[in-house]
Amino acid sequence: MVLVLSIVCILSTIISLSSSSEVTNSKNLPQAIIIGVKKCGTRALLKFLSIHPSIAVSSKEIHFFDSPENFRLGPNWYRYVISI
Repeated sequence: MVLVLSIVCILSTIISLSSSSEVTNSKNLPQAIIIGVKKCGTRALLKFLSIHPSIAVSSKEIHFFDSPENFRLGPNWYRYVISI
């Protein structure tokens, strides 16, 4: 629960600091990542956050941090496959 609250606080800070509601460069690394175990509500949190016009969400879960194969491909691969 503390992790989810921390992420929401981080995202609300990002939203308040952003001066525009449009995403200008879709190949940047994300400013926030939702992390959680299975069945803890991360998908629901993502759906609720995606309603806000200043938040762009990825269309799929990339599994960069929890997949050794993907993690070995490095941040350039991560930046390439992220589809915001």
